Amino acid sequence: MNKEEEIKQELIKNFNFPEDRIRIPKERRVFVDVSMKEFEEVLKFLMDKTHFDTLCTITGLDEGTVLGLIYHLTRQDGIVINIKTSVPKDNPKIKTIM
Repeated sequence: MNKEEEIKQELIKNFNFPEDRIRIPKERRVFVDVSMKEFEEVLKFLMDKTHFDTLCTITGLDEGTVLGLIYHLTRQDGIVINIKTSVPKDNPKIKTIM
């Protein structure tokens, strides 16, 4: 099993995510979709347990009635994980993460 698949299996095991919420489109890239309610716990897990300790950037998306947010995190082996969540446009509040 490659490192990306190991990350996927850790997320499934620890958060009971269905497999379709986690994608590995190519080598060294992992995408996971989470609700804002799950976001903080998933982010903490990835930073503390799987060593994604560098936040590269945050991408904002206008998706109609919601604002999408993608947090791009990296770790020493070059793998990037992209955590996508969203907030309603009529209440666009998020907690600070750092």
